Amino acid sequence: MDSSELKDNWDYIVRQRRKKLELAVEILKRQLFLEQNKEKKKEIQKELYKVEDELDDELTEHWHREYVPEFYIEQRKLWRDDIGRELREEYDRVWNKIREIDDRAAALKRDPTSDELDIKENCFKEYDMLGKLSNADGTFKTGKDLEKAERMQEVYKFDRKFYNLEANMELFERKKKEYADSLITQMGIIEGSQEYKVKMADWIEKNTQ
Repeated sequence: MDSSELKDNWDYIVRQRRKKLELAVEILKRQLFLEQNKEKKKEIQKELYKVEDELDDELTEHWHREYVPEFYIEQRKLWRDDIGRELREEYDRVWNKIREIDDRAAALKRDPTSDELDIKENCFKEYDMLGKLSNADGTFKTGKDLEKAERMQEVYKFDRKFYNLEANMELFERKKKEYADSLITQMGIIEGSQEYKVKMADWIEKNTQ
């Protein structure tokens, strides 16, 4: 077997290994979506993370990837130890809820409903709480909860370093409309008047800092 045949054989093995891992990821995601039992769901999620990590390693080692190698090295440090895996479950749970709402709205070719926007808003609050060193009641986090919060702060830094995060304009526009309506219906201010324009400008300035 000459060098070109060896290369072709190796390329085939690498492609097949990638396909096998990608298929395993898709199967596990489907099982996770369909499973109703919480304990079995946890087991499937754990296996999914394991296979996703294997796929990530495979892609980094043998394939051209979208980001620089530093991105994947730092990402592994954040997610792959015990604290990272526990945090990853909570992180994914929040963002999966948001994605489900967005996917449903897109499939039905409509904007998210008011109830769905409320759910999204609560999800963003949950996401924010993951990185806070204190609980919602003001008490300080301890033990693993504190370790996860500190790790989440590292995730925030990672995101700012590698992603250009966009503001959630959907929620911003909704809140702006609610405020504008309250000026008219509750305060009796005429839409388009100078007072209306001043108050709206003040609200926008306070909510875009």
